[in-house]
Amino acid sequence: MSSWRTLIVLSIALALPSLASAGMAGPYTSTIPSGLTDWSSSLVFPKFDSSLGTLTSVQFELSSGMSTTVTVQNDGNSTSSGWAKTEVILTVQDPNGYFGSPQIDYMSPAYDFVLDPNQTATSGTLTKTSSDSWIYSDAGTLAEFTGSGNISLSAATLTYTVLSYTGGNAAAVQVTDAQATGKITYFYDVPEPATLSLLAVSGLAMLRRRK
Repeated sequence: MSSWRTLIVLSIALALPSLASAGMAGPYTSTIPSGLTDWSSSLVFPKFDSSLGTLTSVQFELSSGMSTTVTVQNDGNSTSSGWAKTEVILTVQDPNGYFGSPQIDYMSPAYDFVLDPNQTATSGTLTKTSSDSWIYSDAGTLAEFTGSGNISLSAATLTYTVLSYTGGNAAAVQVTDAQATGKITYFYDVPEPATLSLLAVSGLAMLRRRK
């Protein structure tokens, strides 16, 4: 084969690996209904179907909402004033630990109080939502999310009362419900067989014309 024919074939071979289009599957949604904290549950998603192409990244979106009431009691001998909030920490983990425990950590609006000695007060319902997202492209995560069936991510909440006051001796407790929603979106590469075939045919045609 002459040098120019070799060059044509080599050019085609070098071009083939880069010919791919981007694809997206999802988002797939899983929800944990609102329940009394602290709870532990799971978010379940379908795995990526490798027949679609080669998985390149996984986007994980997480949102949560709380509904809480706060009760504050002043056991002191003087007036106590300040505010109280409820803090919810939602943590998610994948089966093999590649995620690194993504979290949403958020607080309710403040309940402001002024309490006389031995007085107790309870807030109305306080609500708050929060969300965040992460993208993973490491080999471990991609392998973990590829295959048949589903993947289950464990999710758990921790709830705290945050209190700030002056005077008296205040203490606060909360009763909180929280929910969680997760979304998984798969991004992948798809080879383009039609384009590859056209390139190959064009190259062969050039070879025939130059014989």
